[in-house]
Amino acid sequence: MIKDEILSYKDSPSELIVDEFEEMIFGSHSLSHNILGTEKMLDTFDTQKAKQFYEYHYVLEKTVVFFSGDIAENKVIKWCEQYFNKQTTFKSNKTKLIQPKITQKKLSIQKNTFQTHTLVGGEAYSLYAPERVQQALLNNIIGGPGMNSLLNLSLREKNGLVYNVESILQPFSDCGWWGVYFATDSTNYKKSRKLVDSVLKKVKEVPFSKYKLEKYKKQLIGQLVISLENQENSVLQLGKNILRYGKQQSLEQTIEQINEIKPQELQQIANQLFDDDNISELTFY
Repeated sequence: MIKDEILSYKDSPSELIVDEFEEMIFGSHSLSHNILGTEKMLDTFDTQKAKQFYEYHYVLEKTVVFFSGDIAENKVIKWCEQYFNKQTTFKSNKTKLIQPKITQKKLSIQKNTFQTHTLVGGEAYSLYAPERVQQALLNNIIGGPGMNSLLNLSLREKNGLVYNVESILQPFSDCGWWGVYFATDSTNYKKSRKLVDSVLKKVKEVPFSKYKLEKYKKQLIGQLVISLENQENSVLQLGKNILRYGKQQSLEQTIEQINEIKPQELQQIANQLFDDDNISELTFY
């Protein structure tokens, strides 16, 4: 089943390019590895290895339990005590993390695709960086899900060169990466690529007006509030916050952080992230 899933990505260049971009920029670091692994590696797995992995990683000290539904809290606690007590013999293990180093590269790979697929990106701030909220807002402005994102307006709405263009933001515990993905006909590749550069350059050189920035803030806040209306999303976010930060931040606190962002802060971050020396590029053709 997992082997079939690995092979399925080869039929989806828009997803495959993200995996191969991470392999390219992270090199030999573990972050470069595809989460599904390889067919050859899967063949080496057995029950003993699965058991060792479980006992090493799935320990109480690393676990957060959350639930949602019409269930009494004391009942959930009883279930947790019943099943987690069986784990008391497992010892918590701390994996020594190696600081990743992102390498700037430019690579074109022949995949015989109908369109030219491109991912441009570079190093970004981590989950714990003070700039993480500003970074998220900038990403949403550049190529978020709204039709008014700068990249969508430039490449799709004004020039009709692409069906889809989006920005990607992937923060980790000690680093992160950002990217801009688009797919277009090979004859439109060069023009599309120049337009991406033009959007990034303008964000670096011209700060957003207070009026525009307020609109972008309201849009991000609206997207955040709507996402939390889904009960599953809301509870998953609670669990992630506990695992990442050891505490829960209220929606009001997050909104306050967004509203405090100034145009100069976004411009400064844009100049750091979109610097020419921080840009790698992977293209499938």
